[in-house]
Amino acid sequence: MLGRRRKVEQFETVYKLEPASVDLAADQIVDFLTGIKLKKDTILRVRLSVEEALLRWVEHFTESKTFRLEMGLHWNRPYVVLKLWGSEYDPLTESESDLGLWADELLGAIGLIPVFRYVSGCNILQIPLKRPHGNPGVVLLLSTLAGAVIGVATDWVLSDEIQMLFTSTVLTPLQNAFIRVLNAVSAPVLFLSILTTVCGVGSISITGKGGRRIIKRFLLYSTVFTVLAMFLCRRLFDLPIGNVSLSRREVSGVLDFFLDVFPGDILSPFIQGDFTQIIVVGLVIGNALLIAGAKVQNLVTLVEEANTVGLEVAEWISEISPGFVALLIVLGIHESTIHMLWGIWKPCLLILVFSLTALFLKMLHVSLRYKVPIPVLCQKMKESFLLSLSTFSVETSYSANQKCCEKKLGISRQLTSYGLPIGLICFMPVSTIASVILTMYAAECYQVTVSGVWMIMALFLAVTLAAAGPPTAGIGILTYTVMFSKLHIPAQALTIALAADILMGFVSYPVNQAMLQMELVLEADRQKLLNRQQLTSQ
Repeated sequence: MLGRRRKVEQFETVYKLEPASVDLAADQIVDFLTGIKLKKDTILRVRLSVEEALLRWVEHFTESKTFRLEMGLHWNRPYVVLKLWGSEYDPLTESESDLGLWADELLGAIGLIPVFRYVSGCNILQIPLKRPHGNPGVVLLLSTLAGAVIGVATDWVLSDEIQMLFTSTVLTPLQNAFIRVLNAVSAPVLFLSILTTVCGVGSISITGKGGRRIIKRFLLYSTVFTVLAMFLCRRLFDLPIGNVSLSRREVSGVLDFFLDVFPGDILSPFIQGDFTQIIVVGLVIGNALLIAGAKVQNLVTLVEEANTVGLEVAEWISEISPGFVALLIVLGIHESTIHMLWGIWKPCLLILVFSLTALFLKMLHVSLRYKVPIPVLCQKMKESFLLSLSTFSVETSYSANQKCCEKKLGISRQLTSYGLPIGLICFMPVSTIASVILTMYAAECYQVTVSGVWMIMALFLAVTLAAAGPPTAGIGILTYTVMFSKLHIPAQALTIALAADILMGFVSYPVNQAMLQMELVLEADRQKLLNRQQLTSQ
């Protein structure tokens, strides 16, 4: 073993490619990740991935070779990279997680599997890792308190004239700058996200017998729940209601909306910022690339790398969002509009009640159909639910999720191998419900007229963006940016969306996951892949 340490936070070590080196490299990675305080589940997942990949390289390359382990921190993001020079061999292609060309990139982007590249004679295996983050709820609380303290202090100390000057020369320009950044970033990031998700989910779906049926059912459930949530909001929120019944003029408006989503050329949607057209372009090009497959390998690589950059930008947006919340609270205090933010308890409570009711009904369905008491189902799902609740992370809770499905709910690995990835990416009923409820609450706050066409636009955007956007940091706020822009809600309402989106993460991650587990039980039974004895056992 030859090694050298370049900096405190960066390491390079060269090992001989042999079985004994596998444990040595894995131990070094565990020591490094433990030192930067990553979650134990994440560390275990990384170790298993590295060991499996290295053992496959040892089996494949019979001649004497060496491999390099590189790890460290770059902009506070941990990275682990394995490099081996020689002929091309992807150690992931023979693993049970092999789900297709695009699927590997999609799952790697959200941190579920490593990402393989072959560049200039070098096999490169990158382990995707996220920056260590504090609890989002605590971060939101601190930013809210900071904004409130600064806002109240400046409101008390400064005269009205100085407040107006401070607001117009500092706060408002900062707000406008952040909103411009959101608008500039939203289009390309969501386009690449949709493109990669369409190709990835499509690639996964064709590997399983019921893959396409699962996707259709997921989208159907999300749509039904969203429609119910919209009608509930109409009853509970004081919305300026336009002509909701579809008259001849309204029908023409709906047709114009759907026909207008087809652009005259490829570039104009990005230049004009027409998000619905960008979505359609992403869906069309994504399906075309999926059909072309390996014939467009170079283009696949380009899109993969661009999507990685896009997700990194989205994460940067997520990291500066708490500061933006504090800024908008100060601005709200000075402009006497802070009451809108304090009122988010109403949509948050509605999201909580609606989501838990939907989960209860799904669990009741499984309970009655398979004669399993609901308390027994709760006990089986408890571990994965609590882990998702505490981490806000799909990749961290994935192994617990898989264990729950296969060991406790009796779902065959033949289904979970593709059903779980599909579901974790595109089955987002709670996220869809939350986006619609928060959008309609923002419409109430800013008195935006809600018509039949408006509601259809909101439904289309909510379902499409929730299903196509991967569960990574920053995608949520970009989704609200798109919806508010298209539905003519003032950008200032993003304060409401930002705060409520962080708060509702406590609900959306675990409840989405629990509903997915129940849906996979039903799907396993349809495919005769369900062990009923294991499901009903206590």
